[in-house]
Amino acid sequence: MATSILLESNLNCGVLHDISQMYALIACCFIVIVKLATLRINNKKFLRIMSSSINDWTTMLDPKAFEIMKKNAKLARFVCLFQMISGYLTDAIFITGPLIFLAIYDIPIDANMTSNSSVPKFQPLPLGTGCLFNEMSTHTYAAIYILQSIQILSTCTGNVGCDCYIFGIALHVAGQLDWLGEQFRTLDIQSTEQEYTKTLGALVRRHNQLIQFANDLEDSFNLCIILILAVNMVQICLSGDSFDNRYFLGLQMIVDLRNGDIASVINGAIIFYVFNLQIFLYSYAGDRLSYGIANLHTAIYCNTWYNLPQKTIKDLVFIMLRTNKTFNLTGGKIYAMNIDSFKNILKATLSYFSVMQAMLEE
Repeated sequence: MATSILLESNLNCGVLHDISQMYALIACCFIVIVKLATLRINNKKFLRIMSSSINDWTTMLDPKAFEIMKKNAKLARFVCLFQMISGYLTDAIFITGPLIFLAIYDIPIDANMTSNSSVPKFQPLPLGTGCLFNEMSTHTYAAIYILQSIQILSTCTGNVGCDCYIFGIALHVAGQLDWLGEQFRTLDIQSTEQEYTKTLGALVRRHNQLIQFANDLEDSFNLCIILILAVNMVQICLSGDSFDNRYFLGLQMIVDLRNGDIASVINGAIIFYVFNLQIFLYSYAGDRLSYGIANLHTAIYCNTWYNLPQKTIKDLVFIMLRTNKTFNLTGGKIYAMNIDSFKNILKATLSYFSVMQAMLEE
């Protein structure tokens, strides 16, 4: 898919808007390849996380813990279904859109020519590679059309599937951190000192395990996140359809809307939606993990520690010191991914839009 789009863009026979859209599709293909390669390279890390998750679901007996896991699982499933439906609806636009122009096949390009003219007929394709594939027979055209449709669907499935997989794992780890905080908050004050030591030992081991899981997610996917951020910013800032100027994507959408170019507005909105949804999912997952780890400090303090044995109180102090170390899901070890960061990205995008709009009006 990416190869055919690159070859098409090098032919330079389309308008700039179409070429910009091609670059967006190439970026999606490249990100999918990086995500799948990341999962393959770090398969042992994800196997440990998945094995622990399966063990949590099969051995957890506490109703409150089960309720926390169920709540996070429902949210992950909802997000996955929403993304899948949105992605496939977007694919449906790319796949069925060219079918609207099939009626043009029997219309000559020049009004002075007859329908039997030897001038090549317009044969639209889902990926817009009309320059690369032209003057085809009906069977060849149908085969390429089906192949490109499959490529679009597989790219969408790989992209959305990886996002849902990581999002689901992150929510499960965050839910386990919430349950760990609840266990610290409700330590039984009637237990003996030996029972406290045994309980705290199990909680500390679980704490270290969950922190390791969070660090595995961070180490594995920080490269993918920075690529998504870079592609999103470049695509939004440099998309346009004028040969003389490259407008900001949102501004170009307004210009297209004023000109009645609804198709360009829809394409721009799809590009903006897809990339920002990915950033939001990683930001939300990072925010949940950061909050879950940081909240352990508060959970321990909210316990009735003043009723606990002196040795246990000292152990809790050391545990609180360990929880002071913050965690952030980052993009390339550079940019922290959380809700505040996502809001800053949106504010910067809209600020850039305002500046470009003012320049256009002048």
